[in-house]
Amino acid sequence: MASTGPETTTSKDSTVQEDTSATSASFVTTADHKLQTCSCGWRKVTSFRGLRIHQGKKSLESISTPVREEENPSIELAVEETSAAESTQTPRPAVERRLPGYKLRVKWPGAAEKKLWEMVNDDLCRSLEQLRGTAEKKLENMGNIIYEYGAEHFGVLQPKVARQAPSPPVSRRQQKIKCLVQELRQLRKLWKKAPEVEKEGINVLQAEIKTQLVSLRRAENFRKRRRKKEQTRTRFYKDSFKFLKTLFTKEKSGVLQTTKSDLEEHLRATHSDPKRHEHLTIPSDIPPIDPPEHQCLYGDGVLKMPLTSLTEEFKCAKTRLQMTLNESQDPVVRENAPTLATGRKWTPARAVEEATAALRHADIVGNVQQGRGGLGLTTSRPAWRSAAPPARRKMVVEEVRRQEEAARWAKAVASRVGGHGGKESKKGR
Repeated sequence: MASTGPETTTSKDSTVQEDTSATSASFVTTADHKLQTCSCGWRKVTSFRGLRIHQGKKSLESISTPVREEENPSIELAVEETSAAESTQTPRPAVERRLPGYKLRVKWPGAAEKKLWEMVNDDLCRSLEQLRGTAEKKLENMGNIIYEYGAEHFGVLQPKVARQAPSPPVSRRQQKIKCLVQELRQLRKLWKKAPEVEKEGINVLQAEIKTQLVSLRRAENFRKRRRKKEQTRTRFYKDSFKFLKTLFTKEKSGVLQTTKSDLEEHLRATHSDPKRHEHLTIPSDIPPIDPPEHQCLYGDGVLKMPLTSLTEEFKCAKTRLQMTLNESQDPVVRENAPTLATGRKWTPARAVEEATAALRHADIVGNVQQGRGGLGLTTSRPAWRSAAPPARRKMVVEEVRRQEEAARWAKAVASRVGGHGGKESKKGR
């Protein structure tokens, strides 16, 4: 029983020591909070670092303005002199300026760190319990105190810097054009300062550079037009309705702030001619015009061609378009080529298949003798298997034209009187 007393006393002393250490720990976390005042009129219970953060957000130029500390009777917090290390600490750099009222996100600990959250809860509870004043004042300062505590102990997330879009690659032709333009500018400066004897030679050099620039720029413009054409074709086949909408002018909306009569009067005065019914006379200062010596004969402006020729050109044009779609380098265009509307009796897809089969068969057979000439005397044509896409397109069109010519010859031979079966057959009857 005698030993129980000292042991109990010792346990009480240890409990008191633990409470004292906990109180001192909480005092360290909240002792540096004071009523800070800025030169812009801002006042808040926070630390010296919080004041610097405010000044960085406001982008104050003169952050060295003397700051005074005031005591507020409605808010009682533990006051302690700022340590020498904090007073000599360099101010925090200015935070990126954002919209008014915007604050950077705090790096709060994860949800699994329960011990750390318990410590944060205890610290914030002690800080908030020391606030004095009405409920409205406490609510106004609660959010700011929690944010400043989190920003000071855990830091904030810095905003991400937007990546710049990569600049388009510069080709060798474009680099050459840039160098030639710089050389031409230098020659112009030299020409202004050069004597008359040297100007002729500089003119020759300028003419050579201009000739090179003309050829290079022509090639570059052709490349740009071709690329623009490919992009336009791709957009058309990808979404034709959306592409067609871009071709028309956007609808304009507004309110007419003038009367209809005033608008009509303005249009009449601007675009009408009150003397349009008067007969115009030739001015006296214009010399008389002699009549022409030879009268020119003008036609009716209509191209007169037989129907068979028009049909052949129509089929060749449709065949060429079908080959362009089938052999396009764009997979979207090649796989989703539209069906060309040509009627029921003839389709370009079937004509392309027949012409391609005939050309492949000609590659297998090889060169043959035509007429009385021997082998090899006739002109050779390119092989289908080794021809490039433009050459294949041309070969298919020529084959379709040849098939149409053969069909016309066969029809003429099949008639009774060598193609004149209409009138001659009637005479014979």
